[in-house]
Amino acid sequence: MLTRMALPSDYPAQTLAVLAALYKEPTHWQDGSALASQTAVPPEQLHAIVSQLAAGGLAQIAQPGITRPGATRPGQLAGARYRLTVEGLASAVMMLAAAAQPAG
Repeated sequence: MLTRMALPSDYPAQTLAVLAALYKEPTHWQDGSALASQTAVPPEQLHAIVSQLAAGGLAQIAQPGITRPGATRPGQLAGARYRLTVEGLASAVMMLAAAAQPAG
């Protein structure tokens, strides 16, 4: 768990972009490939960012190999999927609001 609330300046712009994308659908698992396209963050970097958020208790990662809900072919495997935790949702609200405030 985090020992202090992270400030927006603690996170690079790409991390804030990932948080914002996860925040759009906080209770749904989001596909890593779609998130990478949406945020323009390369998949490997996206996974590293979400891994750091997960280590802080802000996100969850569903590893590849779990059959994707709604798969068009039986047995179709999903890539990594991500979502915010309850703590991550609350933190994202504050961090994104703070990041939107003008400096000063």
